[in-house]
Amino acid sequence: LSRRQRSGLCALRAARLLHLPVVSLAAKLSDLVMDWDTESFEPDMKEGSQATECAKVNERRFRSNPEKYTTAWLKSVRDMKLGSSRRAYAEAAASGIEIMFVWGDSDAVVPLSDGQEELRELFPTAPFAVLSGVGHGILIEHNEAVSQLAASWFQHGRQGLAVMSMLPAMAVA
Repeated sequence: LSRRQRSGLCALRAARLLHLPVVSLAAKLSDLVMDWDTESFEPDMKEGSQATECAKVNERRFRSNPEKYTTAWLKSVRDMKLGSSRRAYAEAAASGIEIMFVWGDSDAVVPLSDGQEELRELFPTAPFAVLSGVGHGILIEHNEAVSQLAASWFQHGRQGLAVMSMLPAMAVA
């Protein structure tokens, strides 16, 4: 995040601690002061026409109630843990829960390279299913592949994933 973005988040959190209704005020003013266009709502997706269609849907939802959606977004960002999620991942690893990671190799928002080494340290045996040419919009663009991976994982564990890795554009490590 940029310095300006971090400062904004700190201000949101400080306002919350002081019980100042900054989120409500910002939400009320957002549609008046922000210059929103369809591109503002476009997700990180490989398929341009699908991204544009998602952007139109997102924009339509936002414009139906700008105050509601701005409030929800600001609260989500305000309450998001921006630092490392290492503690949460370490707790999950210590619990013994079996975990599978599914990632797109073209994710520009959260590139696999940013966390794969650390995740591999915490979950040395967890499979990583990497879909080729897929961005951050993995659940929108490739919901069938993710569904198949999840079903195979839940029903057959690693053996099911071994079969899935034979599909084109998918690698399971």
